[in-house]
Amino acid sequence: MTDKQTIPAGETANELERLRDILYGERVRSIEERLDELDQRLLRTAAELNRRMDHEVDELSRRLETQAKRFDERLLALQTQANAELKAQSAAQTQALAETRAALQNDQTALQNEIRAWREKTAQSLQNLAALWLE
Repeated sequence: MTDKQTIPAGETANELERLRDILYGERVRSIEERLDELDQRLLRTAAELNRRMDHEVDELSRRLETQAKRFDERLLALQTQANAELKAQSAAQTQALAETRAALQNDQTALQNEIRAWREKTAQSLQNLAALWLE
């Protein structure tokens, strides 16, 4: 053979691959196994975090619904109370208006009676003056 033996390119590549495997193969496999383990741990951790987040979201939704119901109940109670107060105020105003109306009607009747009495007195005075004048 000559000093320079020619090795086909495919065999050189295979030879290099075999040498790499001898030199670094165990280390690469170890690193790949560790990376696979890390990937699995990451997947498990992500799944656990998703489960916890789902639980927290469900819990917050339940609490929010409870608070919304309590708010609705309180709002209804306040509306009922406000309606009762408005009805009471309305009834009191109606009563006050009725009393004022009755007082005004009494005053009107009294004024009408005073006017009639004044007219009668004035008519009587005119008759007396007319009688005196005609005498």
